[in-house]
Amino acid sequence: MFKKIALIAITVMLAAGLAGCGGDKKNPADDTPPTEAPSAASSAISDYYPILPDRIMRYTGSATVKAVNEAGEEVDTEVAILADMFNDYIHGDISQQRVISDVEGRQTVSAEVYDASGGKLRLVSAEGGMYDHADMTGEEPFMDILILSEPLREGAEWIRTESGGVTETAKIIGMDEQVTVPYGTFSAMVVEIQRGDEVQREYYAKGLGWVKTELDGPERAQSQELAEVIEGPLREQMPMIYGWHVEVEEGEEDAPQYSMAPMYDIANVTYPTNSDINAIYSDVLRRYAAEKYGMELDEDVKINSLEIDRFTRLLHVDLSRAFLEAMKELGNGEMQALQLIADTLSESYFAYEVTFSVDGEAYVSDNITIDPEQGDFVTPSGYKDAEAYYNDNVNNGE
Repeated sequence: MFKKIALIAITVMLAAGLAGCGGDKKNPADDTPPTEAPSAASSAISDYYPILPDRIMRYTGSATVKAVNEAGEEVDTEVAILADMFNDYIHGDISQQRVISDVEGRQTVSAEVYDASGGKLRLVSAEGGMYDHADMTGEEPFMDILILSEPLREGAEWIRTESGGVTETAKIIGMDEQVTVPYGTFSAMVVEIQRGDEVQREYYAKGLGWVKTELDGPERAQSQELAEVIEGPLREQMPMIYGWHVEVEEGEEDAPQYSMAPMYDIANVTYPTNSDINAIYSDVLRRYAAEKYGMELDEDVKINSLEIDRFTRLLHVDLSRAFLEAMKELGNGEMQALQLIADTLSESYFAYEVTFSVDGEAYVSDNITIDPEQGDFVTPSGYKDAEAYYNDNVNNGE
């Protein structure tokens, strides 16, 4: 029995998933074209990296990682990996991919932005750990990892990235290699990447994209293969918080330590490529109000915008004027409703604080004033001190 597993070095091995640490330095390949075999016919980036909407690419694989057993010894152990990849946003040659990965039950969601213009495929931005449902395709690039570079011919090579004194090189070692993965058998282009004493091979099938990756090194080994292609938009279940259950820990009655668990329902949410997240969440909240509270709300009761500060995790929710008027009808329940909206959205955005405005101005009603300019915000219940929450809301302040 292992008492600790160090899941270091496990990443979703998409085309750029194991491109070292990335980096913000200029890629030398901008100025130096890749070498090539002059007599061979070449293909385009779009042949091997098609940017397609409403398609989920599902990968399975495994990784060998270091673990500590009961005797305190460090040993190798194998863990299973599952990953779904979906293009959330596509604008010409720029695409943003959502990557949902599961390593031994630990799920992470990240965003990666790719630029396929100019005969090159680059990873130019990435956000990991917390997915912010934001379109990053128009933001200033802060990475430059050269995944593929035309002409795509056997023997062509380029510098993939340079960072921290480490240079990664890439070379096409085959254009017609048969590869079998759970999804099928394909004729693939094979790119070999050299990173110090590690070697990684990526397999791309024409008209489909990345189908397999293998990594071998003295400290780690990993592989991933295409297992399924699911046509259609991404569908997820969103927790809808409607309250918090507070309990005294068993055996701590004399010196209570309070624990909190959300009371929630589940809303099914669909995310087509290039979807409007504000419209999606507005629709979810309207449906939930109708189903849970019998409130029929017009379509002008909506969220205008959702903006998360990636560093402070402050979520700014701008509501429509009609939304404010609907909230006013709740009377003394208005603050509770705002609290539950903050709790629900914080679950999706990992927000530590939530502030509200109405059509860009302060949220002002007969009962409540929330002014983002004055630093007003609502703290999601999950981040409140449990004992204070218990005293204020369960024990009548006693």
